[in-house]
Amino acid sequence: MLKRVSNIVWKIVIPLLILSIFLYIGILIGIQWDYKTIDPNFWNSKSGSRQHIPAIQNSTKSNSLNPDNADAYMQRGATKALLGKHFEAIKDFDKVISLEPNNAKAYSYRGNVKGMLKQYTAAIQDFDKAISLDPNNAKAYAGRGLAKEKLNQYSAAIKDFDKAISLEPNNADNYHGRGNVKMNIGKNLEAIKDFDKAISLDHKNTNAYVSRGFARAKLKQHFEAIQDFDKAVSLEPKNAIPYNNRGLAKAELGHYLEAIKDFDKAINLEPNNATSYNNRGLTKAELGRYHEATQDLNKAISLNPNYAKAYMNRGDVKAILKQYSAAIQDYDKAISLNPDNAKAYCNRALAKYTLGQRSAAIKDLDKAISIDPNAEGVYLARQIILH
Repeated sequence: MLKRVSNIVWKIVIPLLILSIFLYIGILIGIQWDYKTIDPNFWNSKSGSRQHIPAIQNSTKSNSLNPDNADAYMQRGATKALLGKHFEAIKDFDKVISLEPNNAKAYSYRGNVKGMLKQYTAAIQDFDKAISLDPNNAKAYAGRGLAKEKLNQYSAAIKDFDKAISLEPNNADNYHGRGNVKMNIGKNLEAIKDFDKAISLDHKNTNAYVSRGFARAKLKQHFEAIQDFDKAVSLEPKNAIPYNNRGLAKAELGHYLEAIKDFDKAINLEPNNATSYNNRGLTKAELGRYHEATQDLNKAISLNPNYAKAYMNRGDVKAILKQYSAAIQDYDKAISLNPDNAKAYCNRALAKYTLGQRSAAIKDLDKAISIDPNAEGVYLARQIILH
């Protein structure tokens, strides 16, 4: 009789207790929301802006008259960059540099385009050259700061933005850029001050409102975050990012149906935006609409096969549905894409333990602890499994 009771405890009660621990510490469902940030305007291009077509035609005509006209190549390169024709733009800037090797602006422009192409190291090299030729080139410092941020060189990035601000103290984008870096290193209050300054300099700076909203959301100031996203939506009603982020803030407040409406709008504006599908899927899971959640997460993964958060979230939904083997496959993929995701190891441990894979579960929990030594709930789960 005692042996039978013991078996029931280990097979039913203990797994349920461990599940409650994981839910308590926020590991399952709702922890892989994905806010989207917007960079300052240094690199942004509005692809398809037809107002620049005449500029290309005029500069092409100039080149046919004088193939050594560096200014014409510069103009055409800048216009192509705005149209999203990045590789063609680089060729034009290459030509400018071949004609005028000491043209700091050409190096700076080419660095911006390389930044758009995520060639951050190459971009930094161009900005370095631009700065060596023109030490007062504020835009080169700002562009280099943004590239360094992308490479997680946060201290160096802040120094570059500090320099850009000293050279152009009334440029809102410089403050916005520095604020984004501070937000990335968890200095959200300082970041908000920079975003405040950017907005005071440019009341129609949509990107600064979006970033300030994100920083406020990180501080759990969700109502204030929503106000910032509302403002961004009013300024750019066809920009998907403010809708996505506002949806997340509403979801954090438990306003799931309203959040889904915002994700619907974001998806309508950007049908290939994997992030909004991920977030809508999570929100539907919070409402217990697991089949619909799985469909959204499947879509997110189809749009971005390397989307670690989406695999993690789909694994969580499968675990809730007791599809533990399938959940483990998703956690495996999430871990392969992001080996430092402690939560993925935790959730995989839970799924493995439920399937009777006790040793493998302990190994995953040990790994999670090595990644995040402060995860108290994981220690408790490990003790329960061990005993």
